[in-house]
Amino acid sequence: MDHTKTVKEAIDIKHKSSNGSCGTLIPDLAISTGIPYEELYPVLRVLYDQKYFVMKQGINGKMIFKRK
Repeated sequence: MDHTKTVKEAIDIKHKSSNGSCGTLIPDLAISTGIPYEELYPVLRVLYDQKYFVMKQGINGKMIFKRK
């Protein structure tokens, strides 16, 4: 099953609620979408290659920010 739409929606929600100033950690994204990490990783890889988001190093790990 393709989870791309679900992941995009979760990234968009975080982007809108924080006005683009906060990202989401990958484990938090897995929890909020209910997608296991093993299935989430390939989806993130495709979206990253499509330049849908950028990754930044945060204090607690890598964070995903929607590309402006």
